[in-house]
Amino acid sequence: MKSKTTLRLILIGLLSFILGWFLHGTIRPSNHTKNTQVINAFIDTLSQADTIKSNNSAHIVSGHFVLAKSNCAGFNFINHDIVLWTNEIACNDPDTLKIRWLSDSTFMTRSTLRINESCPPRVDIYKVVSFDGKHLNLKSIWTGWNDAKDEDLELLKQPN
Repeated sequence: MKSKTTLRLILIGLLSFILGWFLHGTIRPSNHTKNTQVINAFIDTLSQADTIKSNNSAHIVSGHFVLAKSNCAGFNFINHDIVLWTNEIACNDPDTLKIRWLSDSTFMTRSTLRINESCPPRVDIYKVVSFDGKHLNLKSIWTGWNDAKDEDLELLKQPN
C-alpha cells in the first residue's frame, strides 16, 4: 500500500514537471518580443529625417572636437571604429570608445574598458543635429534609468 502511494506521488510529480516544462513558454508572454519592438521603435525615431545638409555624417565627421566653453573635454574621431572621449578633469587620459553608426546621423559609443565582469559596458547614443566642418552639434540621447532630458552638445573642431 505504501509503495503504491509513493509511486503515484512520483508519477504525479513527474507529470507536473513535464507539463510545466512544456507549457511555461506558451502561458507566460515572451519579454523578448516586447523588448525588440521597443528597441526597433526607438531606432526608428532616431532615424527620422533631420537637419543635416549632407545627410551622411558617418563618412564626413572626423577629427578632434572640443565642447564649447571647455578646455579639453570632447571627442576625437580617430576612424570609423574608434573615438576618444576626454573629460575636463583628465585632459591627458581620454577614454577609448568603440563607435557604431546606427544611421547616417545617429551613432552609439561603447566603452572598451571593462570595469566589472558582471556589468554591461557603458553605452551612449548621439544624434548629429548639424555639422559644417568646423562646428558639430550633437544631441546626447539619455539612456539612463531616471527621467533626465536629452542634452545638446556644441563642439568646435580643433586644429591638428
